[in-house]
Amino acid sequence: MNRQIVRILQQNHRAAARFAIALKADDCPACFRLDVACNAAFDDWTALSEGAYLLRSNISDCSDQQLWKVYIQLTQAEAALRIHKD
Repeated sequence: MNRQIVRILQQNHRAAARFAIALKADDCPACFRLDVACNAAFDDWTALSEGAYLLRSNISDCSDQQLWKVYIQLTQAEAALRIHKD
């Protein structure tokens, strides 16, 4: 059961941060209890970032516009390489 939970969370990694899920021993017939709690901090972050594109970088000597332009050029180069590969 624990492996299935991990697999589901890996497949939905963005949504996985919203929940704290734990499988705990219990006296019920199944011998386990599934505890699920919502992370309120994730909901706050989601509300703030909704409709926005967040680009993080360790480059500090470029302006925001220059960094965005370099990122777009990188995605275009990757798309061209994929086309060339096919």
